[in-house]
Amino acid sequence: MNRKKIVLSGIRPTAGLHLGNILGAVENMVKLQNLDEYECYYFIADYHAATTNPAFSTIRENSLEVLADMISCGLNPEKSVIFRQSDIPELPQLHLIFSYLITVSELERNPVYKEQKQELHLNGNGLSSFLLYPVLQAADICLYKGAFIPVGKDQVPHIEITREIARRANTLCNREIFPLPEALLTEMPKIPGIDGRKMSKSYSNFIALSDSPEETKEKVFQMVTDVKKPRLSDPGHPDECNLYQLMKCYENGNTFVQIKEDCKEGKIGCRKVCKPLLSQVLNEALSEPRKIRNELINDNNGLENVLKKGAEKARNKALETVKEVRTALGFSVRIEDYCQE
Repeated sequence: MNRKKIVLSGIRPTAGLHLGNILGAVENMVKLQNLDEYECYYFIADYHAATTNPAFSTIRENSLEVLADMISCGLNPEKSVIFRQSDIPELPQLHLIFSYLITVSELERNPVYKEQKQELHLNGNGLSSFLLYPVLQAADICLYKGAFIPVGKDQVPHIEITREIARRANTLCNREIFPLPEALLTEMPKIPGIDGRKMSKSYSNFIALSDSPEETKEKVFQMVTDVKKPRLSDPGHPDECNLYQLMKCYENGNTFVQIKEDCKEGKIGCRKVCKPLLSQVLNEALSEPRKIRNELINDNNGLENVLKKGAEKARNKALETVKEVRTALGFSVRIEDYCQE
């Protein structure tokens, strides 16, 4: 019987989920978990969250918040293996081995690294863990022998690094231990943040699931809109407007079509029509997930239990992989060293 292909994805718990995370990642993760052809491993990437700021106590608190957000948006622990990255002690072992297989110059050429380095103004002051982020990501993927990694186009370079590390690891081990993962390109819309840049926790320009309806409305009214429409009567450019880009992710009815036409003809303005409408649309869409989230967030024991069960399933897979690698490299393998307490 053919085994299901493994899909793997992670979310960094630098803060709770925002609309960019939900629309760009979580909704697709939910779709994949509901397909019979895949076995889905979804993890809370707390090690990754520390690559720029190792505030582990805060990250731990954020991890439970992110888990509550994930479940409230449709991820099901009964259908997917949902776990916390740091709960898998085999991961650092594979990460260390992989770090021997790539050079500093290769990591520095990573376009994602160069872009974030510039955006965060690190100027040589970034932690070594930030540079090694793709190596840890490769270990995340290969530890569970992930076959498909759902990403947007901007993350494809990381998958290419993982494929190259997997090739080198297979050569080092003199056997095909790791499949070469493929990027599962998804239609991840670029969700604009309040300031017009891509919505990101790093830029503090996001609308979070945890925001109240009042906070959501306040943030929407702060959003940068159509800079080419200085006056109400001027023709608008909805395809270039941040409000419109976010609105079309949620509102697909006749109202949405009419708003676009009225904007082009200069009949409506952003502040009096579009911002109130977007606030309403967002709060209606987030109402049910927020209700579920509020119930989950008050049950830390229940959330920890979800992570514990997920880690048990993930460790079974991780242990098999690490034993296979250690055997191939000639390291000792003692079962008792890897058993859970």
